[in-house]
Amino acid sequence: MIKLAILFFLIILNFQTKAREMNLVWAEEFDGEALNENVWNYEEGFIRNMEDQYYTKRNINNVRVENGLLVIEAKALKVDNEKYVANSIDWRSNRRFAFITSGSINTKNKVNFGYGRIDIRAKLPEGMGVWPAAWLLGSNIDTVGYPKCGEVDIFEYYGKNPDLLTSNIHFVKDGKKKSNLIKLNTTNNKNGFHLYSFERDIDKLIFYYDGEKYSEILMSNVTGDFSPFDKDMFILINFAYGGDSGGEIDLSKLPQKMFVDFIRYYK
Repeated sequence: MIKLAILFFLIILNFQTKAREMNLVWAEEFDGEALNENVWNYEEGFIRNMEDQYYTKRNINNVRVENGLLVIEAKALKVDNEKYVANSIDWRSNRRFAFITSGSINTKNKVNFGYGRIDIRAKLPEGMGVWPAAWLLGSNIDTVGYPKCGEVDIFEYYGKNPDLLTSNIHFVKDGKKKSNLIKLNTTNNKNGFHLYSFERDIDKLIFYYDGEKYSEILMSNVTGDFSPFDKDMFILINFAYGGDSGGEIDLSKLPQKMFVDFIRYYK
């Protein structure tokens, strides 16, 4: 019994020692009066996944900083598609109008993340069609393309499945795109702010929810033709609506807001 107690003590001490050794190296606290464009880029237009929202650029109705929070708001608003082309076969340009506006920001070419842990404290919206997410893409996307660059979905939340939180890994193996979907059943997501964390080291990828580990993936299991997860990545924060995965939309439930309190990176 004494040996077991000593062993348990050593395990806890080892965990605490590792926690102390991980240092905060970068943080976005959203304490200013506006989004810091030295850190963040805006996406603009119809971007991906046949989504219904139109991302706007430098529009405080959709993306703003207030009261120490990043606010991304989806609104029922008819706007012109600036990239509209008559008779185009591309869904991004063949829609003349959009009826929902929202926001998507990223740190591409400005802030990169490697090994370590990312903590994101956020409050997510609810309702049919909402699809907020925080995710990572390989910083080498412009040279190797997607999905070779790799993708890590720290969290995705679909309003059509209100008691489910998902994370995912996307990479290339045997010449094909592969994924590793992770599901966490929780009703807590509806109750205010929560901490979403992703940790990466040389041999594993770990996901946490409010400090509790809910998935661990061996790096060897997600290494295909080459490994994208040992390279720098940049972060994206967006509030999508509808589209391929968001499901049916209910315009009567708009506006909806996504809040981010902070993003912190530890190494």
